[in-house]
Amino acid sequence: MKKFYTIMLAVLLGSIAAQAQEADYQPLVREGVRWVNHSQYVYSEDEVYFGPVNTYTITLRGDTTITSPSGTHQYKQAIHSMYPWRKIYMRESEQKVYVLDSETYGPDEEYLLYDFSDDNEAKLYSPEGDETTYVREGSVDINGHSCRVYKGDFGWLVESVGLVSRCDGDMILPRWARVAGGEDNYGLDHLEDMDGNIIYKAPWYEEPTTCMPLVREGVVWQYAYCIFVSEAVGAYTKVLNIQFKGDTIMNGVNYKKCYLYDSEELPANSIPVYYARENNGKVMFANPRHEVIDTIGTDTFMPEIPGDLFEENGETVVYDFGDMPNFAEKIYAVIESTSEVEVNGMPAKKYHLSTEGTYGFDYVEGVGVDGERSGVLFLPFVLLSTGYVSNPSGLIRLADLDGNTLYEGAYYNTYYGIRYDVNHDGVVDIADINILINVMLGYDVPVGHQGHDTIPVETAEKIMDMTGDGHVDITDINILINKMLGK
Repeated sequence: MKKFYTIMLAVLLGSIAAQAQEADYQPLVREGVRWVNHSQYVYSEDEVYFGPVNTYTITLRGDTTITSPSGTHQYKQAIHSMYPWRKIYMRESEQKVYVLDSETYGPDEEYLLYDFSDDNEAKLYSPEGDETTYVREGSVDINGHSCRVYKGDFGWLVESVGLVSRCDGDMILPRWARVAGGEDNYGLDHLEDMDGNIIYKAPWYEEPTTCMPLVREGVVWQYAYCIFVSEAVGAYTKVLNIQFKGDTIMNGVNYKKCYLYDSEELPANSIPVYYARENNGKVMFANPRHEVIDTIGTDTFMPEIPGDLFEENGETVVYDFGDMPNFAEKIYAVIESTSEVEVNGMPAKKYHLSTEGTYGFDYVEGVGVDGERSGVLFLPFVLLSTGYVSNPSGLIRLADLDGNTLYEGAYYNTYYGIRYDVNHDGVVDIADINILINVMLGYDVPVGHQGHDTIPVETAEKIMDMTGDGHVDITDINILINKMLGK
């Protein structure tokens, strides 16, 4: 008799446990939730290139009764934003999730997709009935509920979520084979409610940043580029301009065209020297054209870039304002301080970095590298070899297309001091104006404190061209007179 009661107690406890498990189970097929996923096409012909990342969503809505060979059941329609025309329906029973996709897999025949009925194992099924087993790993809190997590070959199966994978499919379309050549990678980013509140994040989810964009049109980066003349005279400063203008698609990825020029305006026949794009604070440059850069005399060479700054599609990560501490570590630099500056009247973060063998420099959101010997936008000094750079560059300013200053760089005051003090004696006076008059008249001119050196007129025109129009004339003289008078 005692044995009978023991058996009955065990059965009763098992029944209570099963009911508790059933009561605690969080259904996957429900409304009021949005699955937010990513899709990225991978080009795999001669080389591997990753296309742009697109975001798409899945939501479940309504109640539809459908009769199929498996019986008559009530389903919710899965609205897939990438395939809005597809009629995909889902239902759930006894912790098992079924899918009916007649357009793809046959005339109104459903198939089992997930089985969460076992506390220790969960199963993922293909439409053909192939199964993959996932082993219980733990639990995760989702919207105030404890949901079971199972680990397997394709990522995780999560109660109330479904497949959580970076590239093996989404909640209703898990992938079962990798095709040769180009392929689409799908994965889950997060789950959110209909108000946009995130209730579950995939392990690789990246918090969105609020960085000021750097890769944008309507802005000109102006750099002072030093050109050595002689020991006595020193160097004169030339202005290099960088501008983004126009879009192009390369290897399936959308980029802004990046131009480098030393004229007052961007020439109509200019060739891009780089292509650039930005994603969540990370700025990437691709396809360097050093032969184009060299034609205007900048002596640029391929930088000595740490290997982990290269992306798989050949891009170089030049900035990452979304994760600056991690980026600084990759370029062997230390963030000494973080502050806030204004760029066109808007707040932007400024990081002061230093690295062994280089000068200190700043990385500024929306601006890039800023320092008197820090290189240019796409080749900051820190990415170059740590040896001596004979022609250092520095940021003068950011300007809009009307010439208004949006941000003053570290070289701003230095550049304008050099620009107007043409004989390098420390003051702007009548002696500087006389030199400009001689240059305008075509004479070689003496310079230096004692006037021992003479600069050919061709070189002098480059040094003393105030307007940047390529020659010295009365306009340049008027500018210098106004500067002397403090105007």
